[in-house]
Amino acid sequence: MLFFTILLQVQFPPIGSHPDSWNKYKENIDQEKLTFRCFDNSKIISLDKINDNYLDCPDGSDEPGTDAYQNGTFYCNNSGILPMSIPKWSVGDGICDCCDGSDEYFMKSKWSCPNTCQSLLEKRNKLAETIRMKILKGLQIKADLRL
Repeated sequence: MLFFTILLQVQFPPIGSHPDSWNKYKENIDQEKLTFRCFDNSKIISLDKINDNYLDCPDGSDEPGTDAYQNGTFYCNNSGILPMSIPKWSVGDGICDCCDGSDEYFMKSKWSCPNTCQSLLEKRNKLAETIRMKILKGLQIKADLRL
C-alpha cells in the first residue's frame, strides 16, 4: 500500500480533473485510510478505485480521467502551457486530443501519444510573430499612403 500512496501523490491532482475541483479532491481524499469520498457524499471508496474506468460514484467524481462517466469534460493540463478541456467521450479513444497525451494515459494507446505541447507552442509563437509583422507592415503602408 505504501507504493500506491506514493503513486497517488505523484498523480495528484487526479488526471483529467479540472483545477476548479482540485481542492475538493484534496478534501475528499483520506491519505491515512486510503479512501475517497464521492463529491455527492453517497459513498466512500478505496483510493485505488479512482480512475479505474469503473463508475463507483454516481456523480462520476471517481473517474475524472476516464470515459466511464461521460458527462462533463476532461482537463488537459498540457504541461501547463496550453491547458484546455475536451468532452469526456473523447477520452481513451486512441486519438491524442491533448498535446501532452493525458487523455490516452490509461489506455494502451498512451504509448503512441508523444508530448507535442512545446512544438505547438513554438508554432503558435511563430504564427503570432508573423501576424504581428504583417500588421506592422500594413500600418507602415497606411502611414506612407497618407503622406
